[in-house]
Amino acid sequence: MTPRFLPAVSAVALAAMLATGCGTQEYDAGSAAADTPPTRLSTASPSEPPADVVPDDYTGTLRGSFTVLESPEHGPQLCSAVAESLPPQCAGADIEGWKWDGVRSESVRGTTWGDFEVTGTYVDGIFTLTEPARPARYPEASDEPVPTPCPEPPGGWKPADPSRATPAAQDEAILVAGESAELGGVWISWLVPTSELTEQNANDPSLYVLNISTRGDTAAMEQKVRNVWGGSLCVSSADRTEYELNQIANQVMKWPGVTSGGPDNVEGNVDVGVWVVTESLWRRAVNEFGPGVVDFGGLLQPVEKG
Repeated sequence: MTPRFLPAVSAVALAAMLATGCGTQEYDAGSAAADTPPTRLSTASPSEPPADVVPDDYTGTLRGSFTVLESPEHGPQLCSAVAESLPPQCAGADIEGWKWDGVRSESVRGTTWGDFEVTGTYVDGIFTLTEPARPARYPEASDEPVPTPCPEPPGGWKPADPSRATPAAQDEAILVAGESAELGGVWISWLVPTSELTEQNANDPSLYVLNISTRGDTAAMEQKVRNVWGGSLCVSSADRTEYELNQIANQVMKWPGVTSGGPDNVEGNVDVGVWVVTESLWRRAVNEFGPGVVDFGGLLQPVEKG
C-alpha cells in the first residue's frame, strides 16, 4: 500500500482512521451526496490463480529481496520481519549455502546483516541458494496518492464549508463514522502528489478528500458526517465492514506460511504476506471467503514455473 500522509488528528481519531482503511453520479462540490452512491474501488475476482501462484509441489527457482541476518542465536535467515534495534533482530526462514564472503554487510556484537536479492529454492521452510546473492532491489515507493472512488465535482474538489474544515472537525467526523457497525473504512485521498506535502500544508483542507465507506445507508452516513465536517467528502458503499475484514485477517494469519496480514479498507479486501503463494493456499482463501477477498503477496516470487 502507498504510505498515507495524514492531516493532523487527535490520537483517538487517528487510531480510528488507521483501524479502518471508501460512483458515478454528479456531486455538489465537496459532497458525495447522490441518489446512487459510488461503489468502492473494484477488487479483482479471478477464476484462475494469478501469475505468482505456484503448484503445491513447485520446486523451481524463486527470487526476492530481503534483509539477511545471522546472530549468535541462529544462523543466516531471510527476514520476514526485522526489529530495528542495534544490532537488529530477525524472524524468518533459514538459508542453506549462505556465505558472508564477497558481500557487503554490517556486524555488531556477533550479529551480521545486509540487504540482498536472493535466488534459490524454498522447500519445507528452508531456502537454498542456487545463485550468488546480489544487492537488494526493492520496489520504488509510489508518489501516487490513494484515489477516491467519487468523480471530481464540477469546479473541482473544494471544501463545502471552510469554517468546519478544521482538524477538530475532521477528528469529530472520523469518530462519528466509527460509531457505525456498518463502517467499511476511512481514509484520505490527496489531491496533490505526496512528495509535495509538508508539515505546513498537511492540514490544508483544500488538498484532500475525506473518504468514508459503509455497508449501510450511505445517505444517512453522509448526513451524520456532514453535520460536523465541512471539507471535501466522498461516501461510498462497502461490500464488507471493517470488523469483517479484521476477522478474516485474524483467521488467515493462523494459516501455515503466512508472515503478515491486515485489512485494506481502500480496496475492501485483506492483504496477506506469505513466503510463497501456492495454489492450495489461494484456493482455500477463495473457497472460504470468496474470490478477491484475500490478496496474497509472495515474499518469494517464481522465476519460472515448472
